[in-house]
Amino acid sequence: MRRLAALTVAIALGVLTAAGVASGSSAAKTVRTTGDQRFVPNSVLFSTVSFNPGQISVKSGDTVLWQHGDRYEEPHTVTIVAPSVLPDMQRQRWATFECFFIPGQPCVQAIFAHCGEPGFCENPSTRTFVLDPGNDGLNSPGDSVLFLHGQTASAQITAPPGSLLNYICAFHPWMHGIIRVE
Repeated sequence: MRRLAALTVAIALGVLTAAGVASGSSAAKTVRTTGDQRFVPNSVLFSTVSFNPGQISVKSGDTVLWQHGDRYEEPHTVTIVAPSVLPDMQRQRWATFECFFIPGQPCVQAIFAHCGEPGFCENPSTRTFVLDPGNDGLNSPGDSVLFLHGQTASAQITAPPGSLLNYICAFHPWMHGIIRVE
């Protein structure tokens, strides 16, 4: 019986260590979503949902923790994107509509890869929480992590020192964050 208990504890610690949450792992930087959204049909769509802090600095190999802390119940993603596809003040329309509907845009790709058809993550059996095409952590466009209301997500940053990783939420592409890799 003791042997079974020890084996169970060893397996659990192995799983936690692999997930980067065991007590011996380095402390993770934490980014929290904050804000709220308001929608009044035929009148207003207002959102203050954002990543806080919006910019962090980490060492290559560090783990970052994202926490769903806003009042909005929709999921969020941390989707690494090329700087050329970030929304800007001159093209605000992109931030709210084009990213969702134009095939090939990073929002469309991430949402469907994370959630499957129809793409809004209602069905737990179709969810994929981590998209990591290179299987080596967050380091390039296309890498993405999904986290639901009330949850957290973590990922190891494996981009080389000197890298600048821009990320958006695929569901709310006006949410933009920057990871400076030291």
